[in-house]
Amino acid sequence: MIPSAHFLVRKIRRTIGHLIDGITIVDHLSAGFSTKIMIPKISPKQNIILFLEYGDRNSNFEPNNFVSILDPAEWTVIQIRNDPQAHKPQLIDNTYIRPNLGYDIGAIAEVLRLFKNHKFENVLLVNDSFFFSKSTFRKMVSKAKDLRKKFDVVSLTDSYQVNYHLQSFFLMMSNDAAQIYSKSGRLWRWKRSAVYWGEIRISKLWSKNELRMVALVSYEELISIYLRECKHIEDYFNISKLILRNVPLNPTQHLWPAILKSSFPIMKISLIKDNPAKLRQRPTEVDQLNVLGSS
Repeated sequence: MIPSAHFLVRKIRRTIGHLIDGITIVDHLSAGFSTKIMIPKISPKQNIILFLEYGDRNSNFEPNNFVSILDPAEWTVIQIRNDPQAHKPQLIDNTYIRPNLGYDIGAIAEVLRLFKNHKFENVLLVNDSFFFSKSTFRKMVSKAKDLRKKFDVVSLTDSYQVNYHLQSFFLMMSNDAAQIYSKSGRLWRWKRSAVYWGEIRISKLWSKNELRMVALVSYEELISIYLRECKHIEDYFNISKLILRNVPLNPTQHLWPAILKSSFPIMKISLIKDNPAKLRQRPTEVDQLNVLGSS
């Protein structure tokens, strides 16, 4: 008899061991059978990058790329892969492969719980939903580390859609903020739940615990850039009307031209592939090449 999805979720939650404690034998349920798996030891440095990818969505994102951009003596890179074909979580060569339960936020929270006994100076979360040049990424990390001296959580962008929250595709946070994150992420089965009860709920909990939050490029800065410098964009008339009516917009979708003109030009892959905001004008190939830039 195949167990219910709810039972599987509860069982997977109970399988989590502690990576830093050495080899740990944990119980895990796979395809209806209780099995034993080993989680080998990892000795993280004081700064850790948790990079999350969905299957093989973006093969340009590899841990080695992060090592080449940042000092490997300072950062440990753990790759997390949400794989719809995976039947059980396993750790292979610093890659944590798991079923796609909880989407990005649930996956990150699950891995952070593996490190709950370790105290980090900085935890950097990055996923493969956007692309950038190496020089831009260096600047993002450098500026985020500098801001971390005054703030507990630093994101690239923030949003006022539904409620104020930091967007989670790039986040650098303190150990205290990471612990709150680890306790908040759930193994949601629906994307909408992950967004509404993930980013928004976690930002509320950070605020409730008096943790200080900031974005490298604030929403206010982006709408200012958009109104001032993006009048040539086909969607300008409609978007500017929404801005002036104080309608909260998605900064990485509706305001993409402003992000390209900011100090940290990045581009969301969904903007190119899916166009969720139903925009009339999207980035050209030249725009994309400019974002990738040179190393």
